[in-house]
Amino acid sequence: MAGRADELRRRLRQTSGRGRKVRGLLALLAPYRGRVTAMPLVYHATAYAAGQELAQRLRASGSGGIVYSSVRRPGGECAAVFRPRLLSNCRQERHLAYVWDGETVRDVYEKQALRSGAPRA
Repeated sequence: MAGRADELRRRLRQTSGRGRKVRGLLALLAPYRGRVTAMPLVYHATAYAAGQELAQRLRASGSGGIVYSSVRRPGGECAAVFRPRLLSNCRQERHLAYVWDGETVRDVYEKQALRSGAPRA
C-alpha cells in the first residue's frame, strides 16, 4: 500500500486532484522483491535508466510485469504491469481513500458500508 501512496502522491502533485478511489488488482508478475543490495542501479531512488532497461528486457522476453521492493518505503512493495490484458480478469478488492493535503498523502482509509442496502423493517 505504501508504494501505491508514493505513486499517487507523485501524480497528485502534478494535478489539482483531492481524492481518488484505488482498487487492488491481482496479476502474475516476475518477483524482484528484496534485490535492493544485489541490484543497486535498478533500485536507485532517482535514476530510472537501469530499471527501465530491466523492464524492457523482461517485457521483450514475454513477462507480464514485475513486483519489486519500494525504494522510498522500507518493507513496501510496488508492481509494474506490462500488458493491460493481464488485468482483464481482475477482481475488485477493497476501496481505499487517500487523503491528499496538497503536499503529501496524510492518511489512507479503507471504505466500508455502514449498513447493507436492505430495507428497514
